[in-house]
Amino acid sequence: MAMGFGGVLFFLFAAYRRYAWIWIALSLITGIAGWRIAARWYRHTVIPWDERRKKAAEEIQALKVKCKM
Repeated sequence: MAMGFGGVLFFLFAAYRRYAWIWIALSLITGIAGWRIAARWYRHTVIPWDERRKKAAEEIQALKVKCKM
């Protein structure tokens, strides 16, 4: 949101600032790169960890049921 707000300000003052378009391009590139890195991290770290956690919880429940018998 902050980068979007900054981008709007740069567009508004582009006529007054000679190199404003460079900052806009860098902001967009940085934002897209951050989004891609975060999405990749979520797919490769968070989701598999959650699946392993669920399997471990199921195994613990199975052991608890087995021990009560």
